[in-house]
Amino acid sequence: MTFITIFTVPKAFKHPHIRLIQRNTVRNLASLGPDVDPLLVGDDEGVAEVAAEFGVRHVPNIERNAQGTPIVASAFRLARENSTSPVLACINADNLILPDFVDTARLVSQQFKNFLLVGQRYELDITAELDFGSRNLPDEWSKGLRAMILQRGKPLGPLALEYLIFPRDQFSDMPPFAFGRSGWDNWMAFKARWEHWPMIDATGSIILGHQNHDYSHLPGNKPPYKMPESLNNIRMGGGRRAIFTLDDATHVIVDGKVRKKPLTWRVFMRSLETFPLTALHSFTLAAAVFWLFHPKRAYWEWNQMRAGKF
Repeated sequence: MTFITIFTVPKAFKHPHIRLIQRNTVRNLASLGPDVDPLLVGDDEGVAEVAAEFGVRHVPNIERNAQGTPIVASAFRLARENSTSPVLACINADNLILPDFVDTARLVSQQFKNFLLVGQRYELDITAELDFGSRNLPDEWSKGLRAMILQRGKPLGPLALEYLIFPRDQFSDMPPFAFGRSGWDNWMAFKARWEHWPMIDATGSIILGHQNHDYSHLPGNKPPYKMPESLNNIRMGGGRRAIFTLDDATHVIVDGKVRKKPLTWRVFMRSLETFPLTALHSFTLAAAVFWLFHPKRAYWEWNQMRAGKF
């Protein structure tokens, strides 16, 4: 039995650059060693063929919504049903990870029964296929990849949750979010805090590279943040008060140890703002506290809702 199943839902392997970076990701996953079970989920063009080429498992027949977009809950269910690993991880099909991904997941799983492990990314411009060498010798290629990510990559802020690592039995009650759209990963952070599971920011322990790309697969070649499916994801996830980010982590990893997040003024104020949700499970009180903490923003949102624009 492998320790961790890392699954992803690739886009179609049609656009030349998307095909290039996704092939890099699949080759990367296939080279992480025997503790990792890579799994490609979905049936878009080229997914089955690339999985066979690199010797990774493939599960088709993902459920889709009315717009034809894969449903996140279906991907999680398929990953759970088609693996035996005690730990699951979901990443995007344009990410590059190192053995520290697995090492950190193991460290956390040895200390907590329930948890959500999340972190930031480094943005990279990749225009060529990468060589990951032997599956059984990840140390040979990981040093070069780590150096490339740290030297050429640009750290992104706390809004993006670039990877999600968790015990296999968690998140089995997920709403039917649209994959590749905004909001569903923030719901997972919210859900972890709602359930009082440790939410651990592993940015200091896991180095992850995101291969930059355009959005030609989306309408107008624009990011998905304002797409109707993204707004629907936010609604299904509890609304804007339930958008949690790395700022809401309860723990961090420092020098290879899991520690409670230091109590700074910013952390304290955010904890007060989210207390009605994380401790009292009250959206009504959360809305009231938001008006108290952010009156201008709350008034703007209220006007937008009255105008049917929010």
